[in-house]
Amino acid sequence: MNLTKDLLTAHRRALASTAQVSAPAPAPAAAAPAASTLVLSAADQFKKSIKWDMTAFKPLKDRKNWNPWYRDFVATAKAQGLGNILDPTYMPSTPDEQALFDILQDYAFAVLTRCLVEAQAADLVRSYTGTLAGANAGNAQKLHEALYALMSTGITARTQRTTLESKLIALHLDQSWNRGICAFLTHFSHLLKDLRELRDPSDTTSYNDTWCMSTIDTALGPHKEMSSHVSSLATMRSALQAASTTALPALTFADYFVQLHNHAIVLDDKNTKARQTARVANQAQQITKNRGGRGNAGGHSSGRGGSSGRSGTGRGSGLGRGNRGRCQAGPNDDVTDPAVWLSDAQYGNLKC
Repeated sequence: MNLTKDLLTAHRRALASTAQVSAPAPAPAAAAPAASTLVLSAADQFKKSIKWDMTAFKPLKDRKNWNPWYRDFVATAKAQGLGNILDPTYMPSTPDEQALFDILQDYAFAVLTRCLVEAQAADLVRSYTGTLAGANAGNAQKLHEALYALMSTGITARTQRTTLESKLIALHLDQSWNRGICAFLTHFSHLLKDLRELRDPSDTTSYNDTWCMSTIDTALGPHKEMSSHVSSLATMRSALQAASTTALPALTFADYFVQLHNHAIVLDDKNTKARQTARVANQAQQITKNRGGRGNAGGHSSGRGGSSGRSGTGRGSGLGRGNRGRCQAGPNDDVTDPAVWLSDAQYGNLKC
């Protein structure tokens, strides 16, 4: 058999096909081990994130301070994660929530025990402490609910209400008030809100807008400018009503208070500028007085000055120079004033 080029090519292809070995399939990659994740419970997360500070809670020493104390207590408690303690209807629904709530209960009860110094409140704490408290021992949620009921209802609330009402009616913007008009209005507003919060939930007539507007008008009566503004507002409203064919909407106390407060801002700003101007004038007058005081007072008989200060003719034979008729520098004098530290000759040359 003759070996041709075609036969040689075919032979080489046959050898290549029989010698070819299929590559083994790659082994499957081993599954990566599952990442180990630690899921913190709600209680653990709370412990790690919250910053507790009992010293941030103010003590309740007198029940007449209940309203401002309670506002501060609620704000601080919520900032420290105790919001559920303040809600008497809250109940944990899962084991994690229950574990967290138990921690909150312990901390909140310690806070209330530390803060409630007032006699009735402290006695209430005792009702939730020890074996006599039974299942409610250490229950801050129940203690808070009982505390709010004690201070907001019953004889305690009625006593606070009477005290606040008398205080509000007796408040007047007169010479006894040594702060600004805006500060007075803010103080009035706080007292009024405290008073309204002591109303029974079903009471919607006590301390209504008409009563509030009448009371604040009386409080502003002694102040000439604010009293005049009150009269102007009443006149303006009457004119608007006369020009209108329909009844004007009822004026609310909130709107009326804004009108008074806006005018108070203008008056406070004017009074501040007037005080600043008077202060500058007084300082200038004091400097002039210090400079003009040279030679008004008589010198010591043993000094250089005579009885009429610089105009004296006798220099005296004493050892000391005396006061030379010049004013003595006091603690409030301007030390840069030449009248304080120059000699007579120097001062005379300076004047020339």
